[in-house]
Amino acid sequence: METQQKSIIGPCIRLHPADNVLVARMNVGIGAQVPGETWGVRSQVPAGHKIAARFIKAGEPILKYNVCIGFAAADIQPGTYVHSHNVSFQEYERDYAFGRDYRPVDPVEAGRQASFDGIVRGDGRVGTRNYLGILSTVNCSSTVVRKIAEWFTPERLADFPNVDGVVAFSHSLGCGMEMTGEPMDLLRRTMAGYARHANLGAALIVGLGCERNQLKGLLDTQSLEPGPLLRTFVMQESGGTRKTIEAGIAAVMELLPQVNSVERRPVPASHLTVGLQCGGSDGFSSITANPALGAAVDLLVRHGGTAILSDWPADGGVPLRRGGHAARACIHGHAGLRPGLGHGPDRRRRQPDRLYHGPRLHVRRQACTQPQVGHQFVDVPAAGGRYGPELRHDSRRREDH
Repeated sequence: METQQKSIIGPCIRLHPADNVLVARMNVGIGAQVPGETWGVRSQVPAGHKIAARFIKAGEPILKYNVCIGFAAADIQPGTYVHSHNVSFQEYERDYAFGRDYRPVDPVEAGRQASFDGIVRGDGRVGTRNYLGILSTVNCSSTVVRKIAEWFTPERLADFPNVDGVVAFSHSLGCGMEMTGEPMDLLRRTMAGYARHANLGAALIVGLGCERNQLKGLLDTQSLEPGPLLRTFVMQESGGTRKTIEAGIAAVMELLPQVNSVERRPVPASHLTVGLQCGGSDGFSSITANPALGAAVDLLVRHGGTAILSDWPADGGVPLRRGGHAARACIHGHAGLRPGLGHGPDRRRRQPDRLYHGPRLHVRRQACTQPQVGHQFVDVPAAGGRYGPELRHDSRRREDH
């Protein structure tokens, strides 16, 4: 949805010239008039909800953002409240129009690209924060990692001004699950992603000892090697909960001087990767805050950065728009297939992330109610995978098959 396509008409907003519904900007009462229209409002319509802009015949598509969001369950007179009571859902043919709306980025030339003060790690990656992370391999060691992190209050970290905090990464998984296969792989990829993250100056991983997600298996499969900045503990080998907490606190105290010994320096904005996730929706979020965030991300992408849209269920209703913005048809195919791969370790549907590089990335939530209008939908990386400039370049080199 382009900004210039929206128009405010009295108490309503028309999101697209082709729409047959308007959005109420405020609570609209019966009899209210809409400038330029010959009809009056026939129903009480809450703010953020839809009003029929013209007569809609039974079975006709309901268009919002010029996207079909349902079908009229009965004849709907102009000015009528349009909601679940008079909208139905059914199958219909779609033209995915692969790549029709795809636009290459108009990048800012290298000498004028933005920069920020980042933390350059030994492997060249750049962080925006400097934390020390405590990870649990299994839910049974979650209490231990939380207690270790909680011990490091701001007062106890006062002597380490370059350390942003000691944070715990706990979860409810790691046992009662298969030791191989996608659920375990997803858990381990995610844990390794945290352990290696550029925003962690060091990490401590704590296992129980008898869990399915064995510490050794995690390290081996993810090519993690214990060393000066990666410490490990197994509770059953360390003497139990209390002794492991004490040992973990001591280990963090040893690590803090190294983590603190960083300096920020100017680095290109291309090192930034921003994850986007809708925290909750109402009738206005998809036409206010979300497009504003999309405009900000547009700027980042023009300066070489990366944006990830991870709210997969919200995209399920508008695959035809997603296909139009895909760089290649196979990307859209991957997007459609990924949700069907199975259930994650916690038996909820996994949400593969979508990677966007391009103008007008408008992130939005409500499924079937707002089109995705990013014009460079370039890849659908696996959940728990790494993202950033290296993935962007790899995706451009892949063949369309």
